[in-house]
Parts: sequence; structure tokens; C-alpha cells
Amino acid sequence: MGRRKLKKIMTVLLSIFCLLGTLIPDWTSNAADNSLSLEQAYICLPQIRIYVNGAENYGELDPEQIEVYRGETQLSLAGIQKFSDLDEGIAYYILLDISGSIRDSYFTDIKSALQTFHSELSEKDQMVLITFGENVTVQLTGEESKEEAAAKIAGLNNRDDQTLLFEALAQAGDMASALSNQEYKRKAAIVISDGEDIAKGKSTKDEALKELKSQGLPVYAMAVDYEENQIIDSFGEFARNTGGSLHIFGQGGVLEGLQSIRSRLQSSDVLLLESDSNNASQSMETLTVQFDQWNLTKTIETGFYNWQADEEVPQITGIEQDGSNKLKVTFSESVSGGENVTNYQLKDTADGTVYTPVSIEDGENNCKILTFEEEFYTGDYTLVTVNITDVSMEKNLVEEGGDISLEGRMKESKAVIFLRNHGYLIAAAVVLLLLAVILLIYQKIKKNKGVVVLDDKMIMASNIDVKRHVAMEQKKQQGVILIFTMHTQGRYPAKMEVPLNSSLIAGRSDICDVYFDDEQMSRQHFALEYEEGTVSIMDLDTTNGTMVNGVRIQTKRKLDKKDRICAGTVEMTIDWRECDC
Repeated sequence: MGRRKLKKIMTVLLSIFCLLGTLIPDWTSNAADNSLSLEQAYICLPQIRIYVNGAENYGELDPEQIEVYRGETQLSLAGIQKFSDLDEGIAYYILLDISGSIRDSYFTDIKSALQTFHSELSEKDQMVLITFGENVTVQLTGEESKEEAAAKIAGLNNRDDQTLLFEALAQAGDMASALSNQEYKRKAAIVISDGEDIAKGKSTKDEALKELKSQGLPVYAMAVDYEENQIIDSFGEFARNTGGSLHIFGQGGVLEGLQSIRSRLQSSDVLLLESDSNNASQSMETLTVQFDQWNLTKTIETGFYNWQADEEVPQITGIEQDGSNKLKVTFSESVSGGENVTNYQLKDTADGTVYTPVSIEDGENNCKILTFEEEFYTGDYTLVTVNITDVSMEKNLVEEGGDISLEGRMKESKAVIFLRNHGYLIAAAVVLLLLAVILLIYQKIKKNKGVVVLDDKMIMASNIDVKRHVAMEQKKQQGVILIFTMHTQGRYPAKMEVPLNSSLIAGRSDICDVYFDDEQMSRQHFALEYEEGTVSIMDLDTTNGTMVNGVRIQTKRKLDKKDRICAGTVEMTIDWRECDC
């Protein structure tokens, strides 16, 4: 083989390899577009939707073999539908690069394609147009007529020096957040650009990505075919991280790309899901979908910020007796606070006795099993709940409890219960009463000098007429005359003399030997005693105490003449003199 011929063959092979190199990115992009993916999630709890693309490349979705989880909690799959069958609109946020890096011939084609795309939208669709270059500007709000939109698009120019791509994406996310979730559940951002962002001091790539994910807004990137592969790859990676895809277009291919994205959105499978509450965490969470029929697991991160108001009040739908000391209480939905024993009261309607459970277990289907300490008595009861709510954002209180008839032990009468619980007190009272009667009889007999039998009758000895010798002189008893000198503020001291031959009691009560009109003194405050020439004082366990010379006495204390006694608010000096009292 000649050298010239070999050179020609090498040139042909090299050309083939170069051609394959230009085709490989498109093949890779198409493969990614055809794979099963979770493109978007709509969250307005308790309603959740997940939009699935590419399932047709595997087969028909089987609801029985699909499991969806919010974190570790499994969601209820209500059904699967094609988006086109839901008869709903799509909110398109189209972001157009108006920098000078977009060639004029391409820009003219882009404007024409946008005019056509807008005219093809249904009445339920909406198209917002945002241009970005040196500034980010909202050109169309979605409220314009087809003629107004066409004129606005025709007047656009590509003359700016900068490209604030991520700033525009962040603004699109803000606008999507403000749009009513009930009006547009499906939203999509379409970015037409060369993918280059040279903004400084504006929104970064990560900030824009976070905002788009929080709103569940996928980005479908449309990149010009003449930009560097590295920039386009980065642009495509960003789009796929939001749940979208990358489409590279050449001259005249913009409209086809827009229509392809619209067709992709319309052909999505929609997983219709229900959460057990509208409790939104106000944070980013991960949704996991397991396609068991194909052994595939896909995840999507989205923001749980929106919810529908829950105006339904939770109720107790059933109360059943479960054994001798248990109740099964079933709620209409999941509740919070149902595990707290203090939030339940079982009231006996006959006598008003209230019982509280000692433990609570979780049953099936929103059921709580309440265990009480003792077996139930047969009778009618009312179960009352407090501080138990549903798990919604509104924390609706459970309605009042219900009535139930229970079977169990026969309840004893009140008299029997009282005797059983307080019989020892009654017995003690009877014994004390008997002792008191005996004591009274003894004192009466002693007072009447005993009992004698006269003519077969018992007669008090004092009632018998007996002659006695009465001594004319009576023995005098030794004692003292107490002299109290009262000290009253603002007055002259007052004196009082009281005989003392044994003992006397002083206090506030008029039954005392010496009593004072002082509310601060106890009814019987202190006692004074005379014994073998000595005068002593003793406090009678009073609250405020008795002071002698400024010191509170604790036990019986001997007094000296001129000692100062304080009881209540009364202050006095005590003195005495000997006498035969």
C-alpha cells in the first residue's frame, strides 16, 4: 500500500472520529431525557403531586407497585393520571438572554419562535417573559393579549454586555412563589441562553438553585449550539439538578425546542398523593418514589411551605370496653396529645367519680388503648378529653368525648364504702364517747361523796341527811398577791393585783383567770404557778409565743420580781408579796 493511499485512509478515519465526537453529546443528552425522572413536585398539603417523565420507555405505571415516602412516612397514592387528562394550565416562565453574545440571526429566530409559541398556548396557560442581560426585566406578566405580547417581543434587542442568568432565575422563583398554587399547579422555567453568567455581586448559582427547588420549579435549558461544550455541560447540569433537562438548538430550531418541552410536560405521568395532615415543615424535604416493578428508586428535593386550611374538627368516632380495665378510643384522624394520660377523664355519671388512665398504648387506625388502675364498676360513664388536637397547622381541638356503658364489678353502697374506708374512725369515736361517759359518772359520784344503798336503792351519799360537826376555823392556804404593771404606749402604767395560791391562766378568752382584750394573744396564752414560795411561768403552745425579758420561753421558767412579760401586744412587769389567800 502506497504512502499516499495510507495518508488518505488516515484522513478519512480521523474525520469519522471527529464526527462521532460531535454526535456523542447529543446521544448522551437524549439518553438522559429518555430515562425515568421526577421532574417536579407540587406541594399544597395535604395534597401532593409528583410529575414523572420517561415512564413510557419502561412500560405502564402500576399503582400497586409504587411506594412514595415523605422522609420515613409513607404517603397514600390516590391515583395516577396523564397531565394532559387533568385539563389544567401550565405557567411558563421564559427567561431570554439579551446579551450581545447571542448572534443576531439566532436572536431574530428566537423572537419569532416566542411569538408563535405564545399564540399556540391554551386559554388556561400563562407565559411570563423575563429578559436578562445587564438588568433583569419582566417583559410579559402573562396578562397580555396575543397582539400585545407579539409587539412586546418584536421590540426586544440583544445589545447588553453582561448576563445576569442566575439573578433572573431567582426572580422567576419569587414570581412562581407569588402565583396561586390552586390556579397553577404545574410551573416550568425555560431558559434560552448561551449558559454563561458573568454577574458579580448578584444571585449565585447555589442561591438560584435553592430558590427554584423550594418552589418546585424545574428549569428546561435551551442552549445555542455554538457555545463551548464546558459551558453548555455546566448549564445542562444545573437544569437537571432542578428536575429539568437540556436542549441544544441551532439556527431555526428554537420553536421546535419550545414545542418539545411543552409536549414533554403534557405527556408527564402525575402521581396524585395524600398526606395524613396539612402540617407543613416550612423547610426543604426529600420525596422518595420506589418503582418496584422496575426495581428503580428516584428522589426529589422540594419545599414544604404551602398548605390548605384544615377546617374539619377531629372527633372521637368510637369508645369500646377492652377487658376489665381498658378502653379503646378511636379518633377520626391522627391526633397530638393523645398519648398523655392527663388528657383523659372517665367520669361516673351516677356519683361523679373521675378516673384517669395510668398508661396509653397506640392501636391501629388512629386508636388509643387506655389502661386504668382498677377494674371498672358496672354503670354509665362519660369520657372527656382535653388538650388533644389534630396534627394540622391549625391544631384543631378534638370535640367533646362520648358516653359508654361499662360492665364490671358491682359498686358498693355509699354507707358500705364509708364504713370500709372510715370504720376505724367510728370505732375510735365510740370508745372515746364511752370513756367520756364513764369519766362523767365517776366525777359525779366523787362530787357526791360516793354511792350508798338505802332501802335497796342506790343513793348519792350527799343526798343523805347526816349530822356533821362544822369547824368554826378554816385552815388558810399560803400564796402570793401578784402585782401586774401594764405598760401602754402614751399612757400612765396601769396596775392590777391578782391572788395566786396554786395556778392561774392568762389569755384572750373570758374564761381565763386573767384575760386581756388583745387580738394578738391566744385564747389561753400563758400560765402562772405558785409552789413553795416560787412563782413560775409557762407558755401554752401559742403561735406568737411568750417573752420574758425579751427572750421567748420554751419550757416552764422561774420568775424573779420585776421581770418583764410580753404576750401578744401586751407588755407588763410582774411583782408579788406574800399573803394567806
